[in-house]
Amino acid sequence: MHAAAGLVRLRPVSSRFSANADYEDRDVHPLELQPGDEVTVGPSDRVWPGWVWAEDRRGRTGYVPEEILEPLGEGRHAVLEAYDPRVLSVKRGEQLESLRHIHGWHWCSNPQGEQGWVPAYLLKAEKTI
Repeated sequence: MHAAAGLVRLRPVSSRFSANADYEDRDVHPLELQPGDEVTVGPSDRVWPGWVWAEDRRGRTGYVPEEILEPLGEGRHAVLEAYDPRVLSVKRGEQLESLRHIHGWHWCSNPQGEQGWVPAYLLKAEKTI
């Protein structure tokens, strides 16, 4: 499922990059959300402004972009848009296409068609001729 495409508030970029280092995510139970889900929101991430800590009714936790949430009161928020938390593992030099970006992270596709989030600091813009 490529739910990230449903995040209409993300700015499309469609730019080409290469990874400047190896990166592998270790989150085995990421917080995937669908419209209408309800979460409790905690503090904002100090390193990645625009991301907030959230917990769903099943106790799964993770950072999500704050603009996909609508406050309901008492720390509870409704999810407005699907959110796919998948992080794309990359190897140094790997070619990537950024399809969208938000708050320092890019939703990228690799040559094998795999997609996921990659932090911007790992991306080096490809020079165009």
